[in-house]
Amino acid sequence: MSTSVELLDEAGTAVAFALSEVERQERLFAQLPEPSVARIWQESLDQLEGNLSRWQHLLGGAGEQVRQATEELNELDRELRKTISSFAAARKYLQGVD
Repeated sequence: MSTSVELLDEAGTAVAFALSEVERQERLFAQLPEPSVARIWQESLDQLEGNLSRWQHLLGGAGEQVRQATEELNELDRELRKTISSFAAARKYLQGVD
């Protein structure tokens, strides 16, 4: 059997297994008493909100670091341009002296 066919067979088996697990989990979930289902959903939503809040905080911190780094790079760029301009002026002067 070719490698492609084996790969497709393995992928098909993996997908079939995953689908059967999803169906099994859905059946187990459906068997939970209603208040428990609502509690699970609420806990999941609370956890999601907490995760999103942490990500927002991390991204905010990363954004601030990027802003500071950009300011520092802009300052270095300004200093580099001044230095290049000074070197160019000195070169012109020295070329005129010879």
